[in-house]
Amino acid sequence: SCSTCHSTKRIIGTFGNGGYVVMRPDFYGLASSNKDRGRALYAAMLHLEPQPHKEFFLKPFMRDQTGAFCSPCHKLNPGMTREGVAIDMMNLYDSWQQGPYAGERVAAFKRINEKKDCASCHMPLIPSDDPAAIDGKVHDHTFRKMISESHTGEEENYLIPVTVQVMAYAPYSGRVPVSLHDINPDFIPVDEFDTTVRDTTWQVPEIVPQSVRIPSRMRAATIARGQDVRLDVLVSTDEIGHWFPGDISPRTKTWLELKIEDEQGRTVYHSGELDDFGRVDAGAWFWGSEIIDERGKILRRAHGLGGSEVAYRHKIPPGSADVITHVFSVPENSGDSLRITATIFRCDLLTSKADPESTNGKREHTEKKKIIVARNELNLKVVDSTASDVLEEVRKPGAEKDLRMYGVGLFRRGEYRLALHVYQLLAEKSPEDVRHWLGLLRINLALGDVPAAERALQRARTLQPENVLIDFWHAMLLKKQGKLEAAVEIFDDIEEHFSDDRIFLRQYALTLFDMGRIKKAVEQFRKVIAVAPDDVQTHYNLRECYKILGKDELLKEEENIYNRLQDRIPPKSAY
Repeated sequence: SCSTCHSTKRIIGTFGNGGYVVMRPDFYGLASSNKDRGRALYAAMLHLEPQPHKEFFLKPFMRDQTGAFCSPCHKLNPGMTREGVAIDMMNLYDSWQQGPYAGERVAAFKRINEKKDCASCHMPLIPSDDPAAIDGKVHDHTFRKMISESHTGEEENYLIPVTVQVMAYAPYSGRVPVSLHDINPDFIPVDEFDTTVRDTTWQVPEIVPQSVRIPSRMRAATIARGQDVRLDVLVSTDEIGHWFPGDISPRTKTWLELKIEDEQGRTVYHSGELDDFGRVDAGAWFWGSEIIDERGKILRRAHGLGGSEVAYRHKIPPGSADVITHVFSVPENSGDSLRITATIFRCDLLTSKADPESTNGKREHTEKKKIIVARNELNLKVVDSTASDVLEEVRKPGAEKDLRMYGVGLFRRGEYRLALHVYQLLAEKSPEDVRHWLGLLRINLALGDVPAAERALQRARTLQPENVLIDFWHAMLLKKQGKLEAAVEIFDDIEEHFSDDRIFLRQYALTLFDMGRIKKAVEQFRKVIAVAPDDVQTHYNLRECYKILGKDELLKEEENIYNRLQDRIPPKSAY
């Protein structure tokens, strides 16, 4: 009912887990009366004097702090632990708050002109003849999960602004790693700013960047018979304001299907297909998370309290991208073309036991009831091995944006050399776009190439002398060079622009910590806690500060908080 949300008196921070307080209005007796006369009397009072109703059911924080207002029900806090294992089932608030739609963020590759909150997408304004409608419009209260103005798909498709396409390919002369098609790596935590290349059983076949072919930028694209090919699929969430997938992960399964067929319909390669029991093959690329109990069984319940171990966790940050790589061989007897189809599917696994189609003969949930989220196709011409590619550059609509998102996806997974090549192409084609030079600055910093980073910084400064994002990355470059005092001066000058950006605040604090200014670092770390009270990395940093300062009581307090929140992941710097 309306009262479920609108009777909220206050929010208990942004910890989630149902942390809000509700209260009954003075007129509750009449409004909920089981007598027709009582409800009619309340309706008459409402029309005569609507102000008390409005003041109670539409409090200022519901509009001014919409994200925090939604957090109690749309964030299940990692602090909800069992035997030291944090169960991160859903956290839409933090993923939105750290992303570009909540404001300007130093870690984001995307900048938007206007801040957007939960209601902007999930409760858009719609026409209404309600007497309280402002300018004839009210917020849609159907809470549509996925919205996309450009969507033209069928009814069974979700309206979700996710795009998928075969982005690039390249000849591959090495052997396919045995683990290439294992389940995707455990990206914990999901933090776009954390560029650490983690140890994982999943490997990316290395290639020479100059050998990459990008069909959207070419007049014609070809592959050779008998050739091993690395194929990159780009999945972009450029228009999504929180992690993808955003719902409770164990209840759903989201994966990529890649199918390659020749012109006779023969399957050359297939990943993400269903077996005879309706299960997705284990080598597919999945998004979401799976939690197993102490018996090794996958949990499908929303609370996750029986969880013993996180099997995997992988989500795409808001306004970002994933690049998924596959390697296949072109048959010697292939026809003149190959059709490559990339599809993102999802299905709901928490179905009724009474539904005979919800399980297969092995008493397992089936993925046969799959829904198309996004789909795209590409046809590649197949030639003899002696033929050469036609590499005439073209300017197709949307090609530059797709190429930029491809670079973002490569950067996120630590393939810096190829990401650098992509951003160099972007800078050559559009040298006036400051985003490309900022991207080159970030990539060169990650590679440790300080001179190249300085050149990119200089070009960015020439284009936009007054840009706080450039200021931040200038400070990060100075920090890389060991010029901590100069970096702190810049951080201090631009702090007001990033007062709610936990990544900026943490970087400021870490720099002060490295300088030995521990008390000042504590002040900055406390600002992070004011924005994100359950930020486990910052509580670890505070614990180390109090240990140095010899403040035993505060140290014990932070120790308890950290142990409550930490997720068996060794603490490390955010950059």
